[in-house]
This record gives sequence, C-alpha cells and structure tokens, in this order.
Amino acid sequence: MKPETIRKRAADLFGNGNITGRLAELNGAVQKTHNVTVASLLAELEEARQIAKERHSAIPMVQATMGKAKITGLDQPQGNSDAPDEVARKIRDFVAGMDALTRAE
Repeated sequence: MKPETIRKRAADLFGNGNITGRLAELNGAVQKTHNVTVASLLAELEEARQIAKERHSAIPMVQATMGKAKITGLDQPQGNSDAPDEVARKIRDFVAGMDALTRAE
C-alpha cells in the first residue's frame, strides 16, 4: 500500500468518533493499570533533568526537556496537529504501545 493511501486511511480512521473514543478508553485503561499520568511523567523527566544538570550532562538535560515538550504537545507546530503524517504516527505509536503491553503480560 502506498504511503499516501496509508495516511489517508489513518486520517479517516482517526476522524471517526467511535475509533478515537475507543482509543481514548484503551489509553485510559493502560494509564490506570500502570498508574501513569502526564503529571507523573513530567515529574520523572524533571527529576532526570535535574540529575543530568548536577552532572553537567547537557545531552540528557536536552532529552528530558524535549520529553516534557512532547508530553505537553509543545513540540508540535501550532495549527497543524492533525496532519496526516502525525495521525499515522499517533496510531503507530498507540499500536506499538499496546503490542508491548500485551507482550509484557
């Protein structure tokens, strides 16, 4: 299947309220099971950034900062968050996360 077709189908699926609702439901279950919240992830990344800062390690500091930006959505261009490539990436990331969770059980 051509990349353009994949992007189009992914965008169509991601635009379906039933699918996005189910994805949100599954994401919530994973987060609840593992007690993961945006706040807890941000706190962990800030702790890692502080440790890197104490060790004068610039690269891990930047990585932690970028991780925080990704979690909060600040790494995305404003006004273009529903681009087909982004939709396809979100779906791939979600599926990969679910696959990893299934393998871990």
